[in-house]
Amino acid sequence: MDEVRKRAELARSNLHDLLLAEGLVEEEALLQVLSGVSGIPFRRISECAVSPEAVAAVPVRAALHYTLAPVAIEGDRVVLATSRVPDADASQSLLAILNRSVDWILCSRHD
Repeated sequence: MDEVRKRAELARSNLHDLLLAEGLVEEEALLQVLSGVSGIPFRRISECAVSPEAVAAVPVRAALHYTLAPVAIEGDRVVLATSRVPDADASQSLLAILNRSVDWILCSRHD
């Protein structure tokens, strides 16, 4: 693992991307591990009922910038799907942009 971490640093890439690009781990397996560590549920986006209200609530630029997909509106919260564990800055920025709290789910980029 140290060797992979060093290669990621040399390539100026992150560990997540390098593990996937080199086929060292399947994306779904990585996301399930990240789900367990982060507490963000892993779901297949194909199993989610995407609501038109959620799609309308998220500006396209925000979805593209943060690499996310709107899924649902649940009360005063919006559920967003992403293939990475979001950082606190992204969550705070989206709170300001959407004027709603955010709940996350992890899903495959290719789902």
